[in-house]
Amino acid sequence: MSKKLFQFDAQIRKEKKIKIICGIDETGRGCWAGPLVAASVIFHPEDFIDGLDDSKKLSNKQRLNLDEKIKSTCLSWAISEIQVDEIDKKGINFANSQAMKNSAILAAQKINLKLEEIDFFIIDQSPCKSLNPYMMIPKADSKSASVAAASILAKNHRDAIIKEMSDVYPNYEFSRHNGYINNVHVDVVNSFGLIDGIHRKSFIVSGYNKPKQLSLMEILNENTNF
Repeated sequence: MSKKLFQFDAQIRKEKKIKIICGIDETGRGCWAGPLVAASVIFHPEDFIDGLDDSKKLSNKQRLNLDEKIKSTCLSWAISEIQVDEIDKKGINFANSQAMKNSAILAAQKINLKLEEIDFFIIDQSPCKSLNPYMMIPKADSKSASVAAASILAKNHRDAIIKEMSDVYPNYEFSRHNGYINNVHVDVVNSFGLIDGIHRKSFIVSGYNKPKQLSLMEILNENTNF
């Protein structure tokens, strides 16, 4: 699979007569809790990493091993977070576009480029009009090497955040839902309430009965009573 992914990017370079491709992917768009995370990766045309694939097709161990290889091999990489408060204030579509743009800006800066000096952007199915020119491809993380690499960095970064959240808020069972909406997540929120700064209050969630909102101090106090 790795060879096909790198060949895809190489073909785009050839067809469009360009050199610098920035692959971008995000994770956490549909989550109820935690930030939205986007990553950008720029490979040198001669770069190759064996085993690279869509992050969803890889085990956690594989993703972590590839994370180190991507960062040490690629020309540039960067990660951007959009926090819950900004998502609630400006909406998920704005947050998604802003996270992608921010990560691309940071990746460009690492190699002393401006955003407009990047020849081409490849992203998944989330449009981002501030990145030009760009190609939006369904399942880009299973077709393009740069997007696949970005998907791995984004997921590993967000998984680490979820692990920290799980350690601080054990009652919320984040390891079982990773912040996404499912019955487990809805049940624990109905039992313990939304966590300020962690849960997206603007999201409409089926089955959520709007209990009280808990602050971090209240949660920590409750945990000490077990």
